[in-house]
Amino acid sequence: MKVNRENLLSALRFAKLGTPTKGETLEQSNAFVFTESKLITFDDEIMTVQTSPLDAEISVAILADEFLKLVEKFPDEELEINVKGDEVILKGSKREAGVTCFNEIHLPYDAVPQPGKMSVLGEGFDKAIQQAARTCGKDITQELTTMVHITSDLIEACDNWRLFRVTMSTGFKEECLLPSTSVMKLSGLGIKKVALKEGWAHFQTESKQIISVRCSYEKYHEGIERLLDIGKSEQVKLPPTLGEIISRTVVMMNVQEEPKIQIHLTEGELVVESRKDSGWYKEKKRVKYTGGNLSFEVNPKFLSEILQRTNVVHIGNSHRMKIEVDNIQFVVALVKPD
Repeated sequence: MKVNRENLLSALRFAKLGTPTKGETLEQSNAFVFTESKLITFDDEIMTVQTSPLDAEISVAILADEFLKLVEKFPDEELEINVKGDEVILKGSKREAGVTCFNEIHLPYDAVPQPGKMSVLGEGFDKAIQQAARTCGKDITQELTTMVHITSDLIEACDNWRLFRVTMSTGFKEECLLPSTSVMKLSGLGIKKVALKEGWAHFQTESKQIISVRCSYEKYHEGIERLLDIGKSEQVKLPPTLGEIISRTVVMMNVQEEPKIQIHLTEGELVVESRKDSGWYKEKKRVKYTGGNLSFEVNPKFLSEILQRTNVVHIGNSHRMKIEVDNIQFVVALVKPD
């Protein structure tokens, strides 16, 4: 059969979200599974389902990494794809290649319940959950700090140092927790609808693709609202050019670890700093601030997005800083440097 290469690539890149980054978590979890006129991937934490870009008669599991890399490298606008024995053959106008495939499907995708009726997500939901995910930590021994908490009317996340909350109509019928690592994979997909069922949050994109994320119904932090009250505070206007400073600072940020930069406040001065094994960067800017020396860490992308809406922060006597704009509240614990 002949397929449009760009359409195939789009489908494969979406499907790749449901494959593990390392190893094989389930049998055939490292494969694109074409079956029942669908393209399915499943790594036990995320499952993707969409209409198969190949003929309905094709029912195979194809090694995902190799197949995707080959399709990306072929320069042809149209590809011919056929199954011959235990190989899938790709042909262009002057080139061809083969990738190992499996004619028996063993991926246990039936373990994930069907979505059922879906609800429309609230406006701005996709951006809000990404901001929440960037507030989460990575310490799996403190599971709640790695989760985004969603109810029918709010989205929030807290890593014990930072708290992000946005109040909005989410479209969720039940309260649940989503792993921040899974939430990150929803970025840029244009999700429009959601359904929760038996420990899974099913999201539907504008093009009717489904990405399902394992979720939890565990209770979130109790009494977290009290952290939003920072007491008596001093208002500080951050420099209007802070976004430009951040863009320079991230060059020396360690992207392999949690993305973060350091902000230091002293009387009349703000310092933005980043550091990694191979170097560091520091930039200073004058500000109107009369309090004591304070420091905090923040995800640079999150801070840049907030700065597009406000550059006003409040420094509380409780050693917390708060940014509040429209329906968003962000509180970060401040540290007095030695």
